[in-house]
Amino acid sequence: MQFIVKCSFLEIYNEQIKDLLDPQKDNLGIREDINRGVYVEGLQEELVFCYSDMITVINRGSKNRHVGATLMNRVSSRSHSVLTTIIESKSRSETGVWNVKQSRFHIIDLAGSER
Repeated sequence: MQFIVKCSFLEIYNEQIKDLLDPQKDNLGIREDINRGVYVEGLQEELVFCYSDMITVINRGSKNRHVGATLMNRVSSRSHSVLTTIIESKSRSETGVWNVKQSRFHIIDLAGSER
C-alpha cells in the first residue's frame, strides 16, 4: 500500500479567499466538479513527508495571515483559516486493479475565536 499526504492552507478575509502558502494568489474562486467535489480553484497543495514538514507548512502559512491587536490578545486573527490535510492510499488488488481512497481533514480557525 502506498500513501501520499498533501496539505493546503487558505484564509478567508473580507469575503475573499487567499492562498496562505502562495500569498500572491488572492481572490480565489470556489468551484464544484462532479469528480473533485467542492474545491478552491488555484489553491496550492504541498506534499508532506513527515511531522516537521507539516509544522513548516503551518508556520509558513500562519505568517501570511491577517492579524491585529485586541484587548484580549495582541496578535488576534482577523480572518478565518482552513488547513486541509489530504491523505490518499493506493493499493493493487489481486486482479491488478488499483484501489484509491482519499480522506480530507479540515482544521478551521475562526477570526477572533480566542474567547
